[in-house]
Amino acid sequence: MEYLLADRHDVRIWNLGKVVKGRHATLEEEVAEAQVVLFCLPVNPHHEIASRIEPYLAQGSLCLSIAKGLDESGRMAAQVFDEVFNGRHHYGVVYGPMISEELRAGRQGFADAVLSDAADFEVMHSLFRGTTLMCQQGERHARQELVG
Repeated sequence: MEYLLADRHDVRIWNLGKVVKGRHATLEEEVAEAQVVLFCLPVNPHHEIASRIEPYLAQGSLCLSIAKGLDESGRMAAQVFDEVFNGRHHYGVVYGPMISEELRAGRQGFADAVLSDAADFEVMHSLFRGTTLMCQQGERHARQELVG
């Protein structure tokens, strides 16, 4: 994702408990300024990290996950976000054939986005505009359909 986005956006990276690339010392300070927070990690730590950043997320920000599968409690990323954010923040899941080696080689990837608020599609779409990742809005976009 950094490869796709760094030339077009102010990308900040948090990894293993520290800010690797950013303006601030803490994750909480970084997310307070972010329009989009992209979760590029397995589903298992989503609950812990989403809970940690939830009080600091900027109003109107969007959390997106590219995680596939279930966490240790059997929840998908969207279910974790729904539980933690409880309607206070927007979220979505981006899924599809997005193989990083192919994207780095300049080949196109395709992704569907399922969002808690369909109006966020333009934010997500503009995030990847001009990259080799083509995004479209998934079939389901209502909050209740996203998590259930």
